[in-house]
Amino acid sequence: MPNNFEIRSREVQDVLGRPPAWIIRAGISLVLVILALFVLLSFILKFPELVYADFEITQYTTAQQAAVDGNSSPFVLGNIYINQEDIRKIAPKQEVRILVDGFPKSEYGYLVGEILEVADSLNAGQQLRASVSITFEEEESPNIPLKVGMHGDAMIVYKSSTSVFQRISNKD
Repeated sequence: MPNNFEIRSREVQDVLGRPPAWIIRAGISLVLVILALFVLLSFILKFPELVYADFEITQYTTAQQAAVDGNSSPFVLGNIYINQEDIRKIAPKQEVRILVDGFPKSEYGYLVGEILEVADSLNAGQQLRASVSITFEEEESPNIPLKVGMHGDAMIVYKSSTSVFQRISNKD
């Protein structure tokens, strides 16, 4: 049996050594199209800008208590504590979404309210206190057994919609 036979022919070596030009052009075109889609989506996709803070319930009125007191619907009053670097982003009437500790969002959802007032000074922990009000419609009464003193995480919406491009290009 002869030992000096060619494993690959010259034509196969040419194809393996130099890819066809149409494959290179198609690959470059595909990469550019995908890149253009990412840039386009960064202008189109929008999401809210959020500030995260701690939340504590200071008053809770159930539907039964509200009926006795003459109020039209149950409500929650609480305080949020905003870090010093986020103070400039907070104002009354902003939407607040609250996740109560121990009650997962997937099962219980979150409470939605608004900021009533913002304190004039910082507390000892260098945080600003703001009062939050959450009002429920009769049929929307929360399925979370709320108690005064419960804690949670607050997400304050300070810009309703910002594109991904704006978020990347602007530093806050």
